[in-house]
Amino acid sequence: MSIKNKIVLNTEPNIYLIIVTYNPNDSLLTNISNMSVFVKEIVIVDNASSNKKILNKVRSLDSCNVTIIENIENLGLATALNQGIKYALQNKSEYIITLDQDSYFEQGSINVLYDRIVNLPDVALLGPDVINLYTKKRKYPKFKFDDGLYYLQACVMQSGAIYRSSVFEDTGLFEEKLFIYYIDDDFCKRLATNYKIAICNDAILYHEEGENGEKIYGGRKIFYRKYSSNAMYYISRNCIYMIKKYGVSESKRLFTELRNILLFQDNKIELFKSYSSGIKDGIIGKFGERHEM
Repeated sequence: MSIKNKIVLNTEPNIYLIIVTYNPNDSLLTNISNMSVFVKEIVIVDNASSNKKILNKVRSLDSCNVTIIENIENLGLATALNQGIKYALQNKSEYIITLDQDSYFEQGSINVLYDRIVNLPDVALLGPDVINLYTKKRKYPKFKFDDGLYYLQACVMQSGAIYRSSVFEDTGLFEEKLFIYYIDDDFCKRLATNYKIAICNDAILYHEEGENGEKIYGGRKIFYRKYSSNAMYYISRNCIYMIKKYGVSESKRLFTELRNILLFQDNKIELFKSYSSGIKDGIIGKFGERHEM
């Protein structure tokens, strides 16, 4: 499939940066200040934050290229991203970057991503290398091809990735019924049928993956994520969605999270109940936001 975007060099990047927020802290202000000069517009989509202090500070910034979309309820990450994407498409964006509120780029990385994707017309989605702020480990291999890219046929994390805007018209938007978790996995699966997905090792994103834990097991240090019961529900439920849609090869995380619950997590009973509830709802096809009984 051909890319619809016309590549025009030596012009101001027509990039829209979308950040979904929920009770953000001051780091959002730093991110906006650091990135506003590299993009045409920053779109903040706020999912009904109870504390409006930071959003009010954003409004008072001198930068004139920030738009805020406020939701009156938490619509989930997928819907919020789609709101920002629709806004960017309506304003004729050529490229879109999505970013979590707890992520930030190494200086110059946005330019690197843009320069790469402009000159690689067969690549529709390009992600940076990702460094976990807790473990200091890179998400992707350190080696690279001659062109600085590590090609993937799997998933690129949506936070920090740059997309050709046209792919959303061809592939569709993020799957809103997933609410949160696996939205990037599902999108990449759909995208990879017609386009190339790649990682640029020369661009770096620092990403905070929530609260982490570590334990010694079998003489090895094991790092794991500490999830809330609500997060565990979405993970297990949406994993079932992926299995039903793409096959049993998507089942690995189900076993990984079950192992972590049984061996490492502290609130085992509560997490296991949510894990089981998520599997049940995934099987019967109950999606959207979780409404606990």
